[in-house]
Amino acid sequence: MTYRVVYRVIKAMRGGREGVQRTIVPISKNDGTPCVSVDEVLERWNDYYQQMLNCAPASSCPELDAAAANAAPADDVRDDAPTLQEVQKAIRKLISDHMKIRKGSCKLERGRDHIIL
Repeated sequence: MTYRVVYRVIKAMRGGREGVQRTIVPISKNDGTPCVSVDEVLERWNDYYQQMLNCAPASSCPELDAAAANAAPADDVRDDAPTLQEVQKAIRKLISDHMKIRKGSCKLERGRDHIIL
């Protein structure tokens, strides 16, 4: 049996291209029964992500709490939003660096704590 024959049989069984849009992926509800409609499948995915993303808070860790209490604030971290000019300058630099790398005229050099283009 060739792949072409197998493909035709599968296509005929599922109803051609139209059958793909109507096909429901076999997903089970919480009680183990299968979902029989698109709405039930969507509801099941909603339930699943609600369970995964809304978990109980983590327990307290004394070591992390002590480290956070003793940490010094970082003076070099900005907490204000960048200006429009800063954003435009950064975008121009990214585009320029990208074009240099594509043309092969840029060498990567290892800096002290980052890569310099």
